[in-house]
Amino acid sequence: MGFAFSAKGEFFTPCEPQKTYVSGLSNQRCVQQRTPRFLFRRGGCCRSCRRCCNVQPLQRRLVSRLEEKRPTEEKSDAHGPNPLKSGSPLSFGTFLKSRFQEFRRFLAEPVRISVPKPLLIIVGVVGSIFVIAFVSYAPDWKTESKIREKVALFDFILTDIVHGYVDPVDTDQLFEAGVDGMLGSLDPYTQFEGNIAAREMQLKTSGRYGGVGLGIAQSILQPEETVVLNAFEGYAFDRGVRAGDVIVEVDGTPVRGMPLDKVTELLRGEPGTLVRVRLARETRAPDGSRRLFDVVLPRRLVTIHDVPLYGMIRSYDGVGYIRLQSFATNAGRELRAAIDNMVRTGRLKALVLDLRNNPGGLLDAAVETAEALVPKDSAIVSTKGRALGETVFMSDREPSLPADVRLVVLTNEQTASAAEIVAGAVQDLDRGVIVGTRTFGKGLVQNVEPLPYNTALKYTVGKYYTPSGRCIQSVNYKEGSALTAALPEAESGRPFLDPSGTLVPALPPANGAARYLSTKVPESERKTFRTLHGRIVRDGGGIEPDMESTVTKPSELELQLLEGGKFFFFANRYAAGISSLPEDFEVDDKLYKEFQRYVLEDASKWREHTRFEPGLKLFTSTFAEAGYKNAEKELEHLRETIVTELKQDFERHADAIRQRLEDAIRQRFEPESRRLSAALRYDKVLQDALRLLTEKQGEAYERLLQPAAETAQT
Repeated sequence: MGFAFSAKGEFFTPCEPQKTYVSGLSNQRCVQQRTPRFLFRRGGCCRSCRRCCNVQPLQRRLVSRLEEKRPTEEKSDAHGPNPLKSGSPLSFGTFLKSRFQEFRRFLAEPVRISVPKPLLIIVGVVGSIFVIAFVSYAPDWKTESKIREKVALFDFILTDIVHGYVDPVDTDQLFEAGVDGMLGSLDPYTQFEGNIAAREMQLKTSGRYGGVGLGIAQSILQPEETVVLNAFEGYAFDRGVRAGDVIVEVDGTPVRGMPLDKVTELLRGEPGTLVRVRLARETRAPDGSRRLFDVVLPRRLVTIHDVPLYGMIRSYDGVGYIRLQSFATNAGRELRAAIDNMVRTGRLKALVLDLRNNPGGLLDAAVETAEALVPKDSAIVSTKGRALGETVFMSDREPSLPADVRLVVLTNEQTASAAEIVAGAVQDLDRGVIVGTRTFGKGLVQNVEPLPYNTALKYTVGKYYTPSGRCIQSVNYKEGSALTAALPEAESGRPFLDPSGTLVPALPPANGAARYLSTKVPESERKTFRTLHGRIVRDGGGIEPDMESTVTKPSELELQLLEGGKFFFFANRYAAGISSLPEDFEVDDKLYKEFQRYVLEDASKWREHTRFEPGLKLFTSTFAEAGYKNAEKELEHLRETIVTELKQDFERHADAIRQRLEDAIRQRFEPESRRLSAALRYDKVLQDALRLLTEKQGEAYERLLQPAAETAQT
């Protein structure tokens, strides 16, 4: 029989119960609406249909129960009058007293209720869980109360400012500023993602979106113009769009002065539709006029490849090369496909995996990528966090790379996050050798939580550990305030430059004004661990290479030319005068001198745009206030000296500048895969790795995988 208790303990029977069974639970349905209901409203009305049901209240139950006991009570007539027998000459007080005594006896006797055993077991289990959860959650009551208090305060403050501030305010901007200020006090990776940012983050992690395959940006020289930075191979590039083209209209809508996100929305759309784009391309006309042309681009499901380049290196027998530039959903699948294609040739003896400038991505993608390289049943990475718990990710698939194929992984200071997971697994399991420079050192794990209104919250939930048990996080973050801020050296530098000459924001991503406290892990606090074969590795500072190979840092002139867009715009001018590039194209002396003249035409503006100028202006104003005229003159002389030094860099760093200029010009004629392949000719770190793999049948490679000889104890 189904049953339920009201809030005040009154017992009700449901109206004409009809049993149903769902997952082993005995349920009952309302006669009026046939809907499952256990509890009924006070007074006998069903909660669902609001109509009276066949209910026996407690009083009627009591009388019925006493009637069942009447034969026993008849026997008491010999010893005295029966208070319930009609016609007994009893006072009203005596009657009430007898009723009360019978009621007490009724309550003292157990009431037998038939309950199905499965329901009893389930109720017991659920009740136990509830009690455990209740007890475990009890300590958080104070915290929850505090949270509700702060949320209410934020609501009051935001409401008062929106309605009462002297000038109208942007509610969205005000809210995001408040949230960014809160999250910015934790670490640089905890961020609130608004509508556009959340969508872009989803595109980056999935690696797919409906669009035309263009990378666009605002022009450095004319910010109101939208220029093409990159036309993807297999998409817009195949339709004739090139880097340097200016977007004039999209489906007849002029885009000059339009925000970049709005232009992006016009270009993207439902796959299978078409969009007409009007472009302007530079010409050699004396008046500087541009050539206008229209291109009809099909919107497709654009896939951003994690592996943009792979293949066998011609001049080295049996050596393959794979560049892995990101860790989106398909990273592991693309890496396996590249390895399988090279293995099928039967010539693969060694592999170079290039993880330089790879900022990372999805944890699952990193695990799948490592599975293609390390033995089955190997531990790849583990994660730990206060709410995350501890999880160990194992390789449960056979690797694509044969065990007898030598492996070198290339890293640099911009190899981060998921890329470090792969490099750490390869190193700790002694599957290969790391060549290059120390990696960025990001050992934190973020979770992306979807929020209402198409927004998201990305926040740090734990740390990850390589198979040897080390955490390679190089910076310790601590909650700060608006008045305290400290940035580690790795985060206060200038934007770095990828091999294609593109200026890329420095890691980690900016999150407004940083208010978190951060300190680098001191060398003295770094602990030692052992790899599978006993080699010594350390935590707290990224992945250190087994063989260090460095490249010359970009000169001040290179940075000036890149930030000023000199390579980009000169390449536009040069490409306007020719129809194609020769196969053996290089920047010869004649072309290099032409580039110098182009740059020096605008040398007068260098004084205002060098990174030294802000400091010099501060000194100038300070000297002016003090009346130090001679000091001001010395600063002017210093400015001229800086410009002279920059000009001399054309000779001191000619090779590096020629390489960047060649790559920028190739971008106007060749797809990305050919351009990246051509750039490998100048890659010093790659050359070091190739020598390590091939000289004396890889003897040096094998030595690096052996543990260092232990110092004898005396």
